[in-house]
Amino acid sequence: MIKPVAAVLLACAFGLLEGDKSCDQLLMGQYLCNSSNAANDSDMTQECEPAADGTPDAFFTKSSCYPAEGVKCNGKIFDGRTLGFERFTPCKPKGKKSFQTALLLSIFLGMFGVDRFYLGYPALGLLKLGTFGFMMVGQLVDIILIASQVVKPADGTDYTDLYGARLIKILENATYAVP
Repeated sequence: MIKPVAAVLLACAFGLLEGDKSCDQLLMGQYLCNSSNAANDSDMTQECEPAADGTPDAFFTKSSCYPAEGVKCNGKIFDGRTLGFERFTPCKPKGKKSFQTALLLSIFLGMFGVDRFYLGYPALGLLKLGTFGFMMVGQLVDIILIASQVVKPADGTDYTDLYGARLIKILENATYAVP
């Protein structure tokens, strides 16, 4: 008597008894997405593309997703190895600006605004140039902001060389395989 109840609960958990639904509506744990650039990877990729809706600082790459064994979607039951759908995964594009160069420019030439020119902020660079780096206070602030990677290149990309901690998205409704 316990075995049929457990089978029904298991089938409900995997969505086998529900009506036909689309594979992209599966819950976390019912599919596995393989991606060369998961959202939390430290490696950056050139495959990142800007968001289709033009959202600034939003880049995505395609991930192949495989429904788990026994999951039913799109009218068929999957075996865990058959491609079910593709989804767009957030990623970080590889930039052209170096963190080390930006930090060294900020330390040695920050009073002239060279660091801001390098990162693509010409207005702040001119302001720092005309005020001798806000009387050196702006230079000290910029050294701290660049060293903590708060100030990044103006084009929305990240530095080519990352050091230390950075902000990452912890919870996402996706499942990834770590090779």
